[in-house]
Amino acid sequence: MLSGFIDRLWHYYELLEYFKENPDCGFGVYLEWLFDFIFSSTAKTGYVMLDETIASTIKRKDRLLKVLIYPELPVT
Repeated sequence: MLSGFIDRLWHYYELLEYFKENPDCGFGVYLEWLFDFIFSSTAKTGYVMLDETIASTIKRKDRLLKVLIYPELPVT
């Protein structure tokens, strides 16, 4: 479960980087949906610290996904 989550997270990061270079409104909507899917489908990993980090990440979604509105912002 842990390695699957990490793989999904890195893949998502790569998609965000791609979006920065090729901004597209439709792709941005997909990336927002994918964020929700990744973080809701793995809400309980069995690792307390990771579960807390996921919960914290969900709370910061709007700030973290500003790059979908302003592609010139850094992903990190």
